[in-house]
Amino acid sequence: MNTGFPQKEYFLDFEGEKREFEYFVHQNDMGFMVWAKETKDIGYEFHAFSEVNPFNALGEIRQKIRKRLSTRYLQKEQGKYHLYHEEAKGQISHGGVILDGVFIPFEQLNEMIQTYEGFYIEIKIKGLEDE
Repeated sequence: MNTGFPQKEYFLDFEGEKREFEYFVHQNDMGFMVWAKETKDIGYEFHAFSEVNPFNALGEIRQKIRKRLSTRYLQKEQGKYHLYHEEAKGQISHGGVILDGVFIPFEQLNEMIQTYEGFYIEIKIKGLEDE
């Protein structure tokens, strides 16, 4: 691996809390794929690709992390999560979604969106590289 490429980094989230990410790099004939995964069991995950070198992908991942961590989508009231505003971005996981780095089971997500009965909903499925 290239000298100077970080193994881990910390970023601040919307509450000023430190979140640690670990980097993984895979090189193939087409270029470099870099993954950033939060070091807790279930959390944020990002990846980017560069044909030239892993540092280009690293810069892109850092931008994605800062952007995603700067926005709060969930609010916890009386032990339950609710949408902070009428938008949420996260990652689909086995049995639920990860919003704000928190695993929300599909049953709980269903309860959250049922409060918007009669509203219009838009769902977009994107790859991690499209973030």
